[in-house]
Parts: sequence; structure tokens; C-alpha cells
Amino acid sequence: MQARLAILVLLFLWGTARVPAQQAVQLEPRFVPGQSLVYQADVHIVRDGGTEGVIEDPHAARHVATSLGARLRLEVLSVARDSGGRLQQVRLRARYEQLAVRTESDVPDPQIADREEQLRRLEGRALEFTVDAEGQVHDITGLAEALPEQSQAVREWLAQVRFRVAHPRAGIRVGQSWEEEEAQPVAVPLAGYVRRMRSTYLRNEACSAGTPTPAAALAEEPCAVILTRSALVRRRAPADPAPEEFRRRGLRTAGGMSGSGETLSYVSLRTGLLVSATQASREQFDLTVSSEAGQQVRYRARIETHSQITLLALDEPGAP
Repeated sequence: MQARLAILVLLFLWGTARVPAQQAVQLEPRFVPGQSLVYQADVHIVRDGGTEGVIEDPHAARHVATSLGARLRLEVLSVARDSGGRLQQVRLRARYEQLAVRTESDVPDPQIADREEQLRRLEGRALEFTVDAEGQVHDITGLAEALPEQSQAVREWLAQVRFRVAHPRAGIRVGQSWEEEEAQPVAVPLAGYVRRMRSTYLRNEACSAGTPTPAAALAEEPCAVILTRSALVRRRAPADPAPEEFRRRGLRTAGGMSGSGETLSYVSLRTGLLVSATQASREQFDLTVSSEAGQQVRYRARIETHSQITLLALDEPGAP
């Protein structure tokens, strides 16, 4: 009996020695000055709805589907880290090497063709911006000169591009979940809304499993697979939901909105760089803007978005 017990103990110890506890990993991007990354981004957006009230246009399109494909080259200009080596911010230059846009609507709309032409003007243009430790984009330069008519839309798009997966600074392990909250998630005139996100570290898998065309340097390397689900919720209901800039102009807002989304991200365990991400989301709005004179405009819309971003190439400084 004692001999059998000793054998069982030895087998248990041998098994635990071969399967050590997984260490927490940090998915911080390892940006290096001189590094160059090429991403392919494909976005498809369908919007149904329109406006009612004093500016209602009976001939305006109420169903619009837009497809945007862009090949974006990112060049790392500078990197700032704290005394512990943690990334504080990175300065990037983005150049649209290729850009294609196509829009379909239920009625002819000359403004759609104008917007398409404005977006196409981004091809070959370069912008510079800074990404901080939380993944937020700021200090954008070159945008007003390249695309003054669509500068705000491009700013909002850049703000949605996540070059890192937010996670606890202590690191994460397979199976772990964590939550974060993003204030003022969308540019709509209603206060009190936030986007709540819950992420789960599902597994480790070859980076090529997330996309058929990953960067060759990372294709067979292991990636962390992260699933993030988000929900647009009203954390508080202020007495006056109109943002400050609306109140200054004598405008009041009312209504509600809702939304949800899901993103599956593949992040290189070696470099911390985003290799691919697939996202699907849906949002609904029912908003009314009123003036002091009693005029009202109501905007109702349902928006569905599907996007895919893939790292196509990674050039390291000094690499052959």
C-alpha cells in the first residue's frame, strides 16, 4: 500500500513539474523608432434612418451602405517610456498607400459622391499622431491640410483604431476576464452614456489562424486571442442631457441610444502588436434637438458596422 502511494506521489510531482502554472503576459506593443507596419483595414457600414422636422428632406437617402478599404503604412517616429520601461506614448506617421471607397443608397444623392471624392483624396497623404499608454489618439497633424472637409470624421475614426488591447497592468492569463469603461464613446449630443467592455483571454493560437494574410514575420508565431464584448449604456440620466456646447448655443437634446459589439483580436505574444481584429457592432439612435424658438429636429437611425484589420507587413530597423 505504501509503495503504491509513493508511486502515485511521484507521478503527481512529475506531472506538475511538466505543466507549470502559466505566467501572466503583458501585451504591450514593442514599438521601436524606425519600425514600419503595413495594415489592411476593410470597413462596411450600413445606415438606415434619417431626420424629421424643420430640416427634413424628403429626397434624402434613408438607406446608405458604405464600403471602405485602405492599406495604411505606419512608421514609428519616436517612443517614450517611463523609468520602469513601460510605454508612455508613441509618435506615428500614417500614410494611406491605397484607398478605395464605394457607397450605395436607396435614392441618388450628389453629396455621397462628394464625400467619396474627399475620402479618395487621402490616398498618398500622410498624417502624424500620438498614441498614449491607454491607446488614445491625440496631437494629430497634417489632417486639416489633407482633408479639411472630413477632418472631424477622420479624427473619430483614428480614435476608434486600437493599436493595443487594454488589459490590467499586472498582466493576464488564459481564461482571465476584465472590464473597462469608455466615457463619451460616440459623437452624439446626449450626456451620460458610456461604453462598457468585457474582455476574455480565450487561448493562444498561431497568428495565422485569425486571418489568411498575416505578416510573414508573425504568421506561425503564437498569438493571444482576446474576445471583447461591448455595450452602450446610460450610466446616469442628467436633468439636462444636452452637452455644454449645445447649451451655449441655446439648444436642448433628448432621446436615447443603445448599442452592442463584439471584437476578436489576435495579438502577438512576442511583439505585443495587433496582428488582426474582426469587429461587428450595432447601434440605434432616437434623438431630438430643440431650439429656444421651439423648432425641433428628430434623428432616428440604425447603424451596423463590420470591420477587419490585418497586419500585412512588419519591417524592423536593421532587419535584412
